[in-house]
Amino acid sequence: MPDAPALKPVEFRLKAAKAESVELVGDFNAWKPGLLKMKRAGGGTWTVTLPVRPGRHKYLFLVDGNPQVDPGVETAEGPDGRRVSLRLVK
Repeated sequence: MPDAPALKPVEFRLKAAKAESVELVGDFNAWKPGLLKMKRAGGGTWTVTLPVRPGRHKYLFLVDGNPQVDPGVETAEGPDGRRVSLRLVK
């Protein structure tokens, strides 16, 4: 059996200056809120870095609990039919 692809550190960033909290949900954490809280960085940007397997990953930001796609990236249909962000990890 071939080895599983190595995990790659991937940074997710979102500019949300007025947000009180930002979380990341996606296929890499079974879309469960509360598992990946992002940290406030300078200039109103929120960030989190996590190890993910190479491939296409669907995700959303939860800004104060409200779903938001990642601006400027490709989108796809998510598990509940809404638009979600799509990231290719090589």
